[in-house]
Amino acid sequence: MPDAADARLNQFLDDAFREELTLMPEVATMWGRPEGKARWGDQSDAGREAEFRLAERLLGELERGFPLDGLSPEGRLSHRLFSERCRQRLALEPHRWLLYPVTHMLGPHSLLPMTLVTAHQIATPADAEAYVARLAGLGPAIDQLLSAVEARRARGIAAPGLTYPKMIAAARALVTGQPFGPGGTSPLLADFTAKLDRLALPDERRAALAAAATAALGQHMGPAYRRFIAAIERLEAEVEPAYGLCRFPGGREAYAALLRRETTLELSAEAVSALGRRELARIHEEMHAIMTRVGFAGDLAAFIAWMREAPELHLENDAAGKAAYLARAQATVDAMQRRLSDIVGRLPKAALEVTPMVGFNQGSATAAFYTQPASDGSRPGYLEVNLVDVAQNPIYQIEALMHHEGVPGHHLQIAIAMELDGLPLFRRLDICNAHAEGWALYAEKFPKELGFYQDPYADFGRLSMEAWRAARLVVDPGIHHQGWSRDEAIRFMTENTAESPLNIAIEVDRYFVFPGQATSYAVGLIEILRLRAEAEAKLGHRFDRRQFHDTLLGHGSVPLPILSELVGDWVAARAA
Repeated sequence: MPDAADARLNQFLDDAFREELTLMPEVATMWGRPEGKARWGDQSDAGREAEFRLAERLLGELERGFPLDGLSPEGRLSHRLFSERCRQRLALEPHRWLLYPVTHMLGPHSLLPMTLVTAHQIATPADAEAYVARLAGLGPAIDQLLSAVEARRARGIAAPGLTYPKMIAAARALVTGQPFGPGGTSPLLADFTAKLDRLALPDERRAALAAAATAALGQHMGPAYRRFIAAIERLEAEVEPAYGLCRFPGGREAYAALLRRETTLELSAEAVSALGRRELARIHEEMHAIMTRVGFAGDLAAFIAWMREAPELHLENDAAGKAAYLARAQATVDAMQRRLSDIVGRLPKAALEVTPMVGFNQGSATAAFYTQPASDGSRPGYLEVNLVDVAQNPIYQIEALMHHEGVPGHHLQIAIAMELDGLPLFRRLDICNAHAEGWALYAEKFPKELGFYQDPYADFGRLSMEAWRAARLVVDPGIHHQGWSRDEAIRFMTENTAESPLNIAIEVDRYFVFPGQATSYAVGLIEILRLRAEAEAKLGHRFDRRQFHDTLLGHGSVPLPILSELVGDWVAARAA
């Protein structure tokens, strides 16, 4: 019977997902899961090989043990999603040497400490002991990471030089202050101490845990991070500042595989670039209309240049300016929270908190990013705002940025998915970038229907952020397929968006070390807009925006071809 077959499949899928999390305990912690809370995953190439082998085994067990004809439609969808997920992972195996093990965007050197600060909660003494164990484990983890870096160096493969100063700065920030030397308290010791102080512990027990954390940092983390900094400095001296994957043998093939993973579509680098140029032409026409509306005399380039410099559109980069930026961000989130029932029928239970970004990540991070809530409800979602230089983050983009990272963007989608009943764990927790980032970019756009973006400059800011994602479709393949220089990439972004010079430089450096990922946003948006236009055309007055959004969000994060099928099924049912 389908119910029994579905139950057996769901048990297999949950067991399989938990087995994956045992290899990636830092991911488990970010999701609020208990797997491996006192340790880190293997950061070496052996660790990555184990992940490939697990995907291969699980795919075989799925296909041999669970015939599709015995499953319900929902069971068949879960089967298909897990199968495609395994195949996607295996498709990257032939290119594994070209997947950089550490960059300023994805380096475990900062990701693991950020996991501790952001996600590792201390609610019991056992949690504190697990935190201390992880502090000690940072030393071996960094050494494993360096082994992966050296293995690629021996093959003539290294990330471009532009990434290394940012990695070094982040690593140094983590080992500055006590117990490493003068300068206050280091970030991890400060975090551990603050969390420990919230526990009701006898003074002797608290002192013992604090001493253990101090020893773990000084004896294990400090020496390993100094080895990391020295190794990265040596590598920086050997490599050129900027180059894409096409520099290496097999690089274009690796980039094609990454494009397939990130977009979930069969799009060539040339097709992605052409799509980006078409989108930019459309967006620039909408920008011209706003320029005319506000009475600006000049061309679009002059208007963008004025927007970048106009004092009335920027805050001072001082304590008052940072506080004002954070307050505006909070106000935008609060206003949208009050309208969520106009957007979806299913509302999330998980709370969302707007907070300043962790200091050691500010120098290399973008203007804001979202961290998902814990699946057990112990931690809210966090919308972290980068306050390193608010003068470079114009106020006209705050509205769209908060819609993207918070509500109705990432928080709404991810919190709803986590709370879906009856689905296997991987469907509630896994992220498909094209769907997730496509939704978040769509979430910047459709609030205009609800009366947001009344200020024409905020509306222009929305369009600029849309242009920024469209420009990525040109710049990303330009770097990794065509061999663009950093200057070429920066020039294209400067000419086609209203982003600040600082944000453009941060973004371009991201594209050099994170191939393909930046294309998922606009590709996902374009597909969601296509699905909506088709649904509206077929249903007419029977089109319901809330139901459409519930369909987009009600199955977890899925590849775009499957999303298209799900929306098609909803349209057919609604039409009937």
